[in-house]
Amino acid sequence: MPNCFELLATTYENAMSTMLHEELMCVTMASISTGNMGVPCEEGAQVALRTIQKFLRANHWSGKLAIVCYDQPVLKAFLKKKQDIVERFNETLEFPVTPAEIIPQWPFGAAI
Repeated sequence: MPNCFELLATTYENAMSTMLHEELMCVTMASISTGNMGVPCEEGAQVALRTIQKFLRANHWSGKLAIVCYDQPVLKAFLKKKQDIVERFNETLEFPVTPAEIIPQWPFGAAI
């Protein structure tokens, strides 16, 4: 069963692929799962921005993308991770490493 970071990356990949397929040039999307779905802000931001970075490196897309952050902790996490990604844009960055026992699994909050 995939962990939440893999599912989150797939969600961003699907959104970015749709943007490319539909030839969208100006897109706004919410910071996915960093609110009530329980993905930690820092790790969620890292997954989102790394996935977007990977997409931009693999595809020619010259549009504008905005990520909407609904509260200050999420915004701070995205701004911090954005700076890290921009500084190391051409490096291949990995998903966050978190001990397996504390990584939320799908379905979030359900007994397994």
